Amino acid sequence: MAKIQTIKPWRYNPILAENLKPLTGPLSETIFRQKASSLYRMPFHHYHISSPMDVPPFENARRRIENWKLDHVLWQDPLPGLYVYAQDFEIKGKAQQRMGFIGNLKLEEYANQVVFPHELTIPQAVEYRSQLLEATQMHTLPTQGYYTDPGQSIEPLMLESLLNPIYDLKDAEGVRHRVSVIQDKKVIGVFQKTLEDKKVWIADGHHRYESSLRYRNRRRIQENTQDAEQAWQYHLMWFTNTVSSDLGILPTHRILHSLEDFNTADFLDKL
Repeated sequence: MAKIQTIKPWRYNPILAENLKPLTGPLSETIFRQKASSLYRMPFHHYHISSPMDVPPFENARRRIENWKLDHVLWQDPLPGLYVYAQDFEIKGKAQQRMGFIGNLKLEEYANQVVFPHELTIPQAVEYRSQLLEATQMHTLPTQGYYTDPGQSIEPLMLESLLNPIYDLKDAEGVRHRVSVIQDKKVIGVFQKTLEDKKVWIADGHHRYESSLRYRNRRRIQENTQDAEQAWQYHLMWFTNTVSSDLGILPTHRILHSLEDFNTADFLDKL
């Protein structure tokens, strides 16, 4: 059973709203490599806490988040809620939309067949993420998870919520990002009921999810409890319905170079 919980997120102070695009806009791998140094020179860029370069040790990341809170760079929503997130974009001139909601998912081992992975992970990367989570006590990037609801039970509720977004911007790739919040308990209950019998497939964020599992297991040992209501029993996730969203995998191009004894003809024959 997929158990969903509301969140009270820390997010950028509304004063910084006009700077959200440079502070949060996603970048392709190529562009990121070109601009990484300049992004890290921006004192409040989210990479400083989501992918900090000065760890380990992880104390710097923890201290930075605490300073951002004290300086009101980040402020916390006073009420718990679920956050609707939609991406609108075009592929070859065709309008596409990916829509879902962000909340906490109760962590489940893969063997329980509630959450399903599709790729292997690197242990060192999982441990990195686990230590970052332990130090900061903050999920800085949600994992993306897919579920299937043919009846599209909550889509009308999400579309209604998006009529009053708290964020609405386009990134450098032309993708429109909208975020809204639902805080009505009855409506939240509909979301929780809809997901409770669903399976969740991890689309992106395997290392983040497994780092939460690893951290949860440590806390269980430390506190000798498996209390399901502890915050460390949950993981931040963006839930997307496979039925109502435009889903696809675009080709990713890679360039091979500087490989010793590389023979193009042999390589193509093996492929």
